[in-house]
Parts: sequence; C-alpha cells; structure tokens
Amino acid sequence: MSFLKDRGAGSLGDPSGIWVSDDDTKYVADMQRRQVVAYDRDDRFVRAYGGKGLFEKPVDVAVFEKRVYVIDMKKHSLFILNRDSGGLIKTVGGKGRGEGEFFRPTHVTVDFLGNVFVTDAFNFRIQEFSPDGRFMKIIGFHGDRLGGFARPKGLAADKQDNLYAVDAAFENVQIFDKKGQLLLFFG
Repeated sequence: MSFLKDRGAGSLGDPSGIWVSDDDTKYVADMQRRQVVAYDRDDRFVRAYGGKGLFEKPVDVAVFEKRVYVIDMKKHSLFILNRDSGGLIKTVGGKGRGEGEFFRPTHVTVDFLGNVFVTDAFNFRIQEFSPDGRFMKIIGFHGDRLGGFARPKGLAADKQDNLYAVDAAFENVQIFDKKGQLLLFFG
C-alpha cells in the first residue's frame, strides 16, 4: 500500500470515484475541487481535468483510450473529455427520464469495446452509450423483481462484456450480458 502524493496542485478535497487506466494512471473524481485529478504510476500529480465551472459535482470517472468519461450528479450529465488536452468533446444527458437523460447519475464504467455504462440512480436503471456518447439501450427497471433496481450504485464490466450492477437496497449484485439480459445475481 502507498498513498497518492496529493500535495500542492494535486491536493484532494472530497474524492468520490477512481479509475486506474492501462498505463497505471489514477483518475480521481473530486467533488470539492469540482475536477478529476490524475496521478501517474508513481502516484505523483499529473494534471486536473475540468475547471471554469465545467463540473458541479463530479462523482465518478472512467477512461477508455483517448477519452475520459465523467459523471456529474448535480448536472445530471455524462461529460466526455479528451484525455490528452482535457478539452470537452461532448456532454450527454440532462435532467429527465427519457433515453439518454439522467436523474442523479452516480457511477460510470467502460467495457473492453469502449461502450459506456451509467448508473441512472433515481431513474432506477443503467444506460448504455457508444464511445462517442450515442444512446444505445436501457438495462433494468424500477422494481423488486430480478432485473429491477431500488438503489443502483456501482458498476463494472468483465472481459466477456458482462455488466455487474450493485444495488444497495437489495444488497446484491446482478450480472447482465451484452444484450442487457439478466444472467444471474448474488448477495
């Protein structure tokens, strides 16, 4: 175990989510800073993403190739940034219940093909997007049956493109295939 060297420009205020990329760079969503802070493989500060009011409450981050995906809970949005420049590529979402809209999104993950999955917490579902932010499908629904969610939280994808979704109310993990069909659950 070691600590991130979060001093000076790399100081963290209220970290919420973390992603470790293939090159061992750590990306930390920080709600107090309203930025995503990156540290290299030796845990030294590299750069910060966001600024000038871009994020209001960044709660999670995921990285795939040259893109950084950031979930902002207060802005009900998914931000897609250029990994090298930090520039905004696209904003997806906004407050709502329709396809591609969110109500208090909390988590983001990316599968090995670059597809992006967002926990749309207060709409009780997960939404899938292409790497460029195009809506693809909804997974799950509000309910207490298998495949449903009451308080969806964390997400992860495995190498077979299965999606693992945690529900804090049911205290379980549901596993969905790439078509969005429930395979099994545990917990």
